[in-house]
Amino acid sequence: MADQLFKILVIRPGSTASFLNDPHFTVPFRARILGQFNDLVAKASQNDRVRAGFVFVMCTEYDPPAKKEDSQASPTLFWARLVQEKIPNLKGLLADLAPHMQPDKAIRQLSATGEGGVGAIADDGSWKVAFASTTAFENQLGMGRDSQERLGEAGRQLGGLVCHELGHSMGCADRPGNSLMNPVSIIDLDEPGKSLWSNGRFAEADIATMVATLNKVAEAVTKKDGAKAGATQSGPARSEPSKTGAKTGTK
Repeated sequence: MADQLFKILVIRPGSTASFLNDPHFTVPFRARILGQFNDLVAKASQNDRVRAGFVFVMCTEYDPPAKKEDSQASPTLFWARLVQEKIPNLKGLLADLAPHMQPDKAIRQLSATGEGGVGAIADDGSWKVAFASTTAFENQLGMGRDSQERLGEAGRQLGGLVCHELGHSMGCADRPGNSLMNPVSIIDLDEPGKSLWSNGRFAEADIATMVATLNKVAEAVTKKDGAKAGATQSGPARSEPSKTGAKTGTK
């Protein structure tokens, strides 16, 4: 199988609720995301580099991967930023990270009365963003309520919300019905059956949209890699020999 070309990078706040560090949360969170993007989306492609799936990385905003990676510079990177709805600098943070978006509109979508996240991609694919709010989950955890079962359910539901926003960053629009691209879902850690974020999946039409986006990127990268390899094999251009055969220098 081809090496994994694509990466999903989830960036969490450097100082936030401790549940984001708990393995009872992080393991099902990771499994929820890769279950959709590796087991459903990637495998639906006929391109070997897409079928190889995604590498998953989760780090804080202060860790090297978050500082190094840039969605504008890497078409194979799809990042999701976990944010707290009530942090004082949220508008400035959104303006810095997503200058192409309207921060006021994004804040409304991130709020408890909105879908809890926002994601988008440029028509030409030159930029893409995904944000998901942790506020609703923080409100249902802590104060002795963070059992292993509830932490696991938080991982699955926040993972589903991240899937939804990453779907937008791969070209999908909102889709009503029993699909992960439905923007209206309940966050309830005690009754997971109510939440599409917990157990919903991408619709086939949305999978096809994302596969088309990924195929296009993979084909462009493969073409670029081929051009580089061809230039390396051909080596530097040779200079024409002098008619006299004389070497340069003084007589």
